[in-house]
Amino acid sequence: MQVLNDAIESLGECGVQVAAYHKGEVVVDAVAGIADPGTGREVDHDTPFLVFSCSKGITATLVHCLHEAGLVDYDAPIAQYWPAFARNGKSGITVRDALTHRAGLSEVADVSWLDQWNLADAGRAVEGASTLWEPRSTLVYHPVTFGSILGNIVVRVSGESFASAADREISQRLGITDLTFGIDPSDVLRASTRAVLVTAGSPGVDTGIAPPSREESDQSDRMVAFGNDPRWIHGCMPAANLTTSARALARVYASLGPDGVDGVRLLRDETLSEAVRPSFGNDGSSLAMGMGLGYQLGGMPEVAPTGHRLAPWRDAFGHDGAGGRAAMVSPRHRLAVALTKNAVTPGRYSLVTWRRVLEAISASLGIPFEA
Repeated sequence: MQVLNDAIESLGECGVQVAAYHKGEVVVDAVAGIADPGTGREVDHDTPFLVFSCSKGITATLVHCLHEAGLVDYDAPIAQYWPAFARNGKSGITVRDALTHRAGLSEVADVSWLDQWNLADAGRAVEGASTLWEPRSTLVYHPVTFGSILGNIVVRVSGESFASAADREISQRLGITDLTFGIDPSDVLRASTRAVLVTAGSPGVDTGIAPPSREESDQSDRMVAFGNDPRWIHGCMPAANLTTSARALARVYASLGPDGVDGVRLLRDETLSEAVRPSFGNDGSSLAMGMGLGYQLGGMPEVAPTGHRLAPWRDAFGHDGAGGRAAMVSPRHRLAVALTKNAVTPGRYSLVTWRRVLEAISASLGIPFEA
């Protein structure tokens, strides 16, 4: 796709993968750029990329699979599955609250994001935490605790590790081998071939996008440091450290569409119908891109001049990740798309490349871009 080369030349991207399914078939499988600027190693179709909060969409999908298996009730108190979670007044928080960022636990006091690299330790920190506001009273994004909470629920209801549950419920059913929450340190090949995170370059003058401010650059640098930290690479952080390829992400979301992939649909229509219903805090709050049961929603109003939103189609759902990674499916258009990359782009224009990819794909397939 020429749009990828253009993004590298004009938007400061480094290495990029894009994959798309339409009507259950692969229609795009493209790569461009450099996976590791230190060595000049190029991106290939199998290069593993860290996708930050795109992880949340996969974790949510896993919880929905366990719901269909009768192991998780969305409206059950989390303490029903995890009794120690109830400490410090948290007994009334439900699985639904955790999925919709309404649990009141967006952070754990004195516990940094990197300190949550070990899922069991993160769970113990959550057990001892008090809520920052009354659960359900408002909706505030839970960057890492989303996964610390839901990941520990998965472990308790499945009786296995989070990684094993994700492998059994998602990867094995779809024939995927590179959907990994944390790279095993003994997997030297995979660790050595992963794309190295970098701070995105400044956009070209012809884009009309102002260069990043010092604050924006510092924030991008911070995320790069997180993502290249061994704890982030090798730990298990269900909200933030999925390492995968665009091929694998697109396959998961295609399996949530009406066509499925190779005869497999991960979730039933009734589950998906509930999962994409917009959620709000009691004060009416939501996220800029909308929030269902763990999925961001398409068709939301623009929140930046450069089109910062998941997708233009109102039925679309998925999740983006810090710095511009994203994946989604539009069931109505029978289209699933995923973009993985190693440059961390400032939030103000982080999804410009994603938007251009969606525009190019929809144009080639004759799908209206309902901007």
